[in-house]
Amino acid sequence: MKQQNIIKQNSLIFGKFSSAYKETDLDIVNTLILNLQNARREGGELLNLLNYDALIKNKINITSFNIRKNSNIKEVSNSDIFKILKNIRDISVILSNFTDYIFIDGKEEKITYKFKTLSIIDSVGMNEAADGRTENYEIIFNPLFLKLTLSDFNKKVGNHTIITLSDVTSLSSKHAKRLYESILSRKKLKNFTLNHENLNSIFGLKNKPWSYAKRTFLRQIEKIKPLIYFKFEIHDFDKKISIEIVE
Repeated sequence: MKQQNIIKQNSLIFGKFSSAYKETDLDIVNTLILNLQNARREGGELLNLLNYDALIKNKINITSFNIRKNSNIKEVSNSDIFKILKNIRDISVILSNFTDYIFIDGKEEKITYKFKTLSIIDSVGMNEAADGRTENYEIIFNPLFLKLTLSDFNKKVGNHTIITLSDVTSLSSKHAKRLYESILSRKKLKNFTLNHENLNSIFGLKNKPWSYAKRTFLRQIEKIKPLIYFKFEIHDFDKKISIEIVE
């Protein structure tokens, strides 16, 4: 079976989410990114920076089969998938150090935001066939989220990571999934640190003490090491963890 890869902005990987981000939420968001990066306009042209704006107010149809196939949630009903999509609709994410290109007075300018808040989905509906079976979900994406999923946008801006969906879906907890993506996004650095604030953001912990964030980190190690092996050292005084990627 062919591996399905996505290009994902590191600012989204490290984003701070407004409410509890469930395991299935992350898998489905990655599946939505895959669909957008493979979406084609009428005539067969892939979505890109020159044509994506035509889809901002138009619904994109995604089948329940497609979502199941790429997010590994085969036992979930169509109605449950719809509930998950509505939950994602109600979540916002704060991006840190997010770079964008916009036109000002007819000239393209590079702008870096220290913080930028966006939603993922603006609206979602469910279409059913005459026999009651779900045919597809109609989704209107947030324009900025739609833009940052585009392959040519990511190649232009940089600061992105190639993620294999089956690697993420193989992990059994939301914390393991987010920690894996976070470490993978810094793999090229070889050596880096995650501080208390980083861990709370990765795990979606609101103002949890260092001891709690550290325990949450330690519980994920054996889950993700088969995918990316690393050594680490805990510095309790400084409330940070040093990580060394081992090739």
